[in-house]
Amino acid sequence: MLQRLDGLVELTLRAFYDESLVLAAIVRDDPQIAALRGSCAPADQVRLGEAVAQALAGRRNRDADEIVAELASLSNRVVVEERVAEFELVRAAFLVDRSAVSDLERRAEELAERFDGVVRFKLTGPLPPHHFVSEQWAS
Repeated sequence: MLQRLDGLVELTLRAFYDESLVLAAIVRDDPQIAALRGSCAPADQVRLGEAVAQALAGRRNRDADEIVAELASLSNRVVVEERVAEFELVRAAFLVDRSAVSDLERRAEELAERFDGVVRFKLTGPLPPHHFVSEQWAS
C-alpha cells in the first residue's frame, strides 16, 4: 500500500454557498420564486419556501458535480463525503501527485472566480493521504 501511495498527497476541499448571495441568485433566476416572494398570503409563503428549497437542492447538486468533476480530472482518486450543513456544497478529498498540487490549487482558484463569491472554497493540504488508506486498497 505504501508503494501505491508513494509520491501522492491529499488535498481536501470544503465548499460552501454564501447564504445571502445564493438565495439572491435563486430569486433572480426564477421568476416564479420572485413573484411568490412579493406575496403576503400564507399559502404563497409555503409555496415560496418549498420552491426555494427545491431550487437550492438542484443548484447545489449541479454546482457540486461541476466542482468535483473539475478537480477530479487532476486527481488519481476522489473521496466525496456527505454534506453536513445546509449551505455546504462539497466535502471531498483528492489524491494527487505531489507535482500536480499547484495545478489543482490553480483550478480551485479558477472555480472560485467562476462562482464569483457565491461559493467560498477552503482547500487544505498537501496532507498525508489518510482518506485513501483502506484495507480494500491494500490488496
